[in-house]
Amino acid sequence: MHIVLTLVVGLICLWALGVGVLCWMGWRRKALLAMAKRIAKWHAGFLLLLALLLVDMRPCVTTPLMSTAEKVDLRQSLDRERDGNLNRISFSGGEIAGSLRSAANLLRIEFHSEVVFPMQDHFQCRFALGHPLGYLNGELDGSARVEDGRLTTTWDRFWIGRIPLVGFVRTMSQRLFCYILDQDKVTSKAMGAVRSAEIRDHRVYLQVVRDKKMIGEISVLLKSNEMVEDSALAVSIVEAWIDSLANPMSEPPQGDRFVEGTRFMFAESQRRAPSRSAMRQNRAAILAAAIWMGHTKFLLVTGRTLDPKTYDRLVESSDRVQVHGRNDLVRHFWVSAAITALASSRTSNFIGISKEEMDSGEGGSGFSFADLLADRAGVLFAELALGSKAQATAMQKRIARDWVASDAIAPIDGFPEGIRQSDFLETYGGVDGPLYRQWSETIDRRNAASRLLQKGR
Repeated sequence: MHIVLTLVVGLICLWALGVGVLCWMGWRRKALLAMAKRIAKWHAGFLLLLALLLVDMRPCVTTPLMSTAEKVDLRQSLDRERDGNLNRISFSGGEIAGSLRSAANLLRIEFHSEVVFPMQDHFQCRFALGHPLGYLNGELDGSARVEDGRLTTTWDRFWIGRIPLVGFVRTMSQRLFCYILDQDKVTSKAMGAVRSAEIRDHRVYLQVVRDKKMIGEISVLLKSNEMVEDSALAVSIVEAWIDSLANPMSEPPQGDRFVEGTRFMFAESQRRAPSRSAMRQNRAAILAAAIWMGHTKFLLVTGRTLDPKTYDRLVESSDRVQVHGRNDLVRHFWVSAAITALASSRTSNFIGISKEEMDSGEGGSGFSFADLLADRAGVLFAELALGSKAQATAMQKRIARDWVASDAIAPIDGFPEGIRQSDFLETYGGVDGPLYRQWSETIDRRNAASRLLQKGR
């Protein structure tokens, strides 16, 4: 990253030096105002020329979003290629382009690409990045290979808009790209998990080590100091809760585990970190609840571990938490809430819908509108618990009062479940179909009526 800053500072200094010399010349000739106008015209002309060279009104390539069937096929192919701690994964150019398009859409970025692998270790890529003025189009051809976490790449051709980057400029851009990958802590950790990546038979083949410790280290690097502190608080809350369950007689009744567990997480967060804001207290409580009632993989997010005995007790007790007689609804609720707390509600909703689409494929449990209700309920819960200081404080008071599990996860009577992929596409029209939208609106109405999820109460 230092080399990037050095280049940027260097260019700014050269520009400032050039403008300074011209202003000095204008001052010596007693025509400073005229020189300033001339400099402004030069800058305007340069920016206009740059816009004409870089900006297009249409993208050079268009990439459709991944369909339900494509997502299911990709997920199933990834599952088939697991080999112990080593994932053997392969992608076609179309799969990479579709995945990038869907990921960019999640971030509200319009990004299109076309990726082709014409020969051994070689790639060709065309891309179009949408922006308010139009599209920034580009083309990149070259070779690439990864061995033991180290990327080796050569760029043979690189265009941005109508400007070709040639010779020294292209070489420097390539070296700068590799330097950033190598120096960035998160990227270098992720690259370290890649044992090999090579292009052949018009696909890219990767061997990736499934290392839980590395995932935890990357997760910590991605977080701010506040997030690290809140994650540590969440784990300590989980440990305290598991200790409170050591005596079976102290466990709450079956129907109350969801309520009592939630109430404990929020109360303990406030007790252990009284000086933190209500929003940070709630975030730690949500993450703690997600570790216990959602999925133990959220421990990876914290970068911390539990001793084996505590971990086993955590898994055993979480399986007995039910709402409407089901454990899966509880998990959907808290996983969605935690993703919202750690990322955003848009990310959480996207993941929830994608998960149900995946389930509609062969070997899955089928698309479930009941699960989708729990997903969205978790998102709403997190939005209210973290939206503002007033909302966060109100949620703490609401949780401390009497309530029941159905106040958080609305009744699911009559909701279609177990929908296979073909039926989901033909009958419901996929995630954009009219019947899907009808059930989606029903979910929103039921969640809006849930006592714990209503604003201003």
